[in-house]
Amino acid sequence: QRHHRQRQVLSVAKVPELIRKARWSGTTKTVECHEKTIAILTAALGAGCASFCSAQILFSENFDLQTTGATVSGFTVVSPTTATPLPTGRGVVVVDEGPLNKAAWFYDYDTGGNARVEQDFGPLNHAHLSLTFRRNADIAVDPSSETTRAFYVTLGYFGLGQGTQANRILEFRLFSNGQFRTPRGVQDAGGNLISTSVTPAVNYEPSGPTFNTHTLDIFLYSGLPGEPPLPYTGPDLVPRLLDPNSFSVFINGTFIAPPSSPTANGNFGVFQSTFYNATNNIGRFGLVTGGAAALTGFDFIVDNIVLSPVPEPSALGLLAMGAAAWLVRRKRAL
Repeated sequence: QRHHRQRQVLSVAKVPELIRKARWSGTTKTVECHEKTIAILTAALGAGCASFCSAQILFSENFDLQTTGATVSGFTVVSPTTATPLPTGRGVVVVDEGPLNKAAWFYDYDTGGNARVEQDFGPLNHAHLSLTFRRNADIAVDPSSETTRAFYVTLGYFGLGQGTQANRILEFRLFSNGQFRTPRGVQDAGGNLISTSVTPAVNYEPSGPTFNTHTLDIFLYSGLPGEPPLPYTGPDLVPRLLDPNSFSVFINGTFIAPPSSPTANGNFGVFQSTFYNATNNIGRFGLVTGGAAALTGFDFIVDNIVLSPVPEPSALGLLAMGAAAWLVRRKRAL
């Protein structure tokens, strides 16, 4: 909860910089007036966002209270229950990331299974999964298996293991060469599923030995085709709409637009056909390495996991835009 609140407030902290770009540096009196306005707006935005972001958190884990070197705990499923050592092992282990900061290390160099954690919740008809991740090794991807060998971030059905694709509603695939892909469904004008495909690989960072920490936010909405979209506010504080049976993705607070065939409101369609026939069926998330019986070679650090319902639209983004517009109008008046 602490990280989730902090991440959102840091996003809001950028508002004064944006507003300053819109103001006019005129007389000292005018500048002081603008500075006071900015201070008031920043305080209001920060207080509102702190309250907004802490609401209805269903699950959170930052691993700081867990034992360094031990297999992680506190999830519905942890596999393997005891990590096996490198160079041919797999596991999900607590590691130190700095003073007073721990994280989960997912590694998998084993041909006998995968490494994963899974957590039940709900079930709900919409969910928001947020976390931070970092590559922990630079591993080339075999083009022949690129579509299947990945570190999967999944949302699926309540009580069903996320090691099996049939139980996943969505899977966002991260690769150890700095790329991502995702299976998605193509919908017709009425929101019905007509085909599926996997998006082309895109880099979240260049391949190589430089490993940066990234934020990942996924918003998922269950609904029957033709029902109204779900309004929400993403980490960029922009009001958006989620179509029934669709999901949106943000990396480092930036909206990831589908490369082709988006849903009516610009999202990724869900690829599982069974998801289109019911609502309130989102009930488990998973973090899963590779394939079940293939040498995957995946190595990631994950931290600050937060699961909550999709947040309702926030007036904060509109307030920020209105403040900038007010300052521009004041410039013209002066």
